Amino acid sequence: MPKKTPRYDSKTESRDTLLGFGPKEYKTTVRDNESGKEYKGCSSDEGKSRDYAFKKAKAEE
Repeated sequence: MPKKTPRYDSKTESRDTLLGFGPKEYKTTVRDNESGKEYKGCSSDEGKSRDYAFKKAKAEE
């Protein structure tokens, strides 16, 4: 039985802001494997960054 490719892939990157004195900034990229489109979310909270990106992807379904 062939392995099914997941609908979405996601990748989150983080970086320090204000030369390390500010909060971390998280940027998530969600890729729709069916359409090839990418959706991005950004927040100072990792979970919210991911949620924002997935909301954008789901809005286009």
